[in-house]
Amino acid sequence: MDSTFQQMLHVYEPSSEQSFLVNASLLSSRVRSVLNASDDDPLSLVLLPTGESPMLLLEPPNSVTMLVQFISESISPDLSDSLQLSLSLPPVAMQDAIPLAAILLDYPVAYVPSSITQTSFLSGVSLNVYEGIVVTAARRIPSSILIGSLDPDAITEKLKRKFGERVLSVGSNAKFEVLHTVTVLDRVSM
Repeated sequence: MDSTFQQMLHVYEPSSEQSFLVNASLLSSRVRSVLNASDDDPLSLVLLPTGESPMLLLEPPNSVTMLVQFISESISPDLSDSLQLSLSLPPVAMQDAIPLAAILLDYPVAYVPSSITQTSFLSGVSLNVYEGIVVTAARRIPSSILIGSLDPDAITEKLKRKFGERVLSVGSNAKFEVLHTVTVLDRVSM
């Protein structure tokens, strides 16, 4: 296998039929930090109760913790020798699929719907939008992340640190910038 793709892992979530291509080593580190909750770069979990203000959770719901534990146990401990190309998750409820996607995509914030009947959309909510840009000598490569109202300066610094280190780790002399704006949209999918 080409060394470029040696750390790539396909994660399949059957309930929504979603596939994620992730770096297995980074995912392994991420699931450990979620399970141990002792990371200096913790995941912020935001509960979205129907008709109430969002609340910051101190720990993931049990069902999400069980999924993260499943991932942790399923990823080969010695990733350098691993030929594991794909991981199929057990069926996942919608209210667990949303924070799970944030974990798989290494987002700093994960929304947690309060029930299976809650819609998978936010309407008319003020959102902080963080646009990560890899700046090379030739071009800018944007990638947007929508995040609810947590401290914008802290989120901006967290994104710069995490993804800036990753850009540097591939031997690039590019830099990583984060642009922050606030917007209200009619409807945003979680």
